[in-house]
Amino acid sequence: MAWYDRILGRSDEKLNPSQYVISRNEGLTVDSREIVTNYRNAYEQLEIVNRAVNMIVDDVSEIPFSVGDKITGTNSILKQIRKSKVNLLLNIEPNPFQDISTFRRNLITDFLIDGNIFIYFDGVHLYHLPANKINIHASDSTYIEKFTFNEVISYKPSEIIHIKDNSFYSIYRGVSRLKPALRTMVLMRSMRDFQDNFFKNGAVPGLVLKSPNTLSERIKERMLQSWSTRYNPKNG
Repeated sequence: MAWYDRILGRSDEKLNPSQYVISRNEGLTVDSREIVTNYRNAYEQLEIVNRAVNMIVDDVSEIPFSVGDKITGTNSILKQIRKSKVNLLLNIEPNPFQDISTFRRNLITDFLIDGNIFIYFDGVHLYHLPANKINIHASDSTYIEKFTFNEVISYKPSEIIHIKDNSFYSIYRGVSRLKPALRTMVLMRSMRDFQDNFFKNGAVPGLVLKSPNTLSERIKERMLQSWSTRYNPKNG
């Protein structure tokens, strides 16, 4: 866009000449490249993943925000908002339905598992939107056309605060911090499943019985039968 287009009110020219290529490569609806269910299941089922994530969430959610003075020269979406109001939303009461601790825990959990945080700001309160339910619709001229919740409810870009984690492939969505450990988590889950089914399928460790004396066939059969009855895994 040329400098005089702003004076003449022209806004249909692309701000970024490459944006239409980026939006085409990303797709009109930018979805997460990762299968978030893998990370969510690992968080719910594996003790070490659950413990590690919860330790970070519990600690980070208790860190207060320090609200500074207004920065001049920026294009604020909401004009004339007071410093005390920002402090209220970030440190005390984000909305009438959630306390600040619950609100922050939801945000940090989404950030670790999905790699993205989505917050709806209606001009008065902040509301958490589950990251795995939000789709980003790319724009071929600016950046983002809209956000949708389950492709049912639409939000304007000015209504959504989006915080994304690092990502090499996408400029829109972040990648979960659990991705490097995905192979280990899948392997651990497979080992747990094998252990659970080991004794359910009647498997028992192999044994070698030794006797100081030579046993007759009759005594040998009687001893094997006694052991089989006494240590049958199906009978506990």
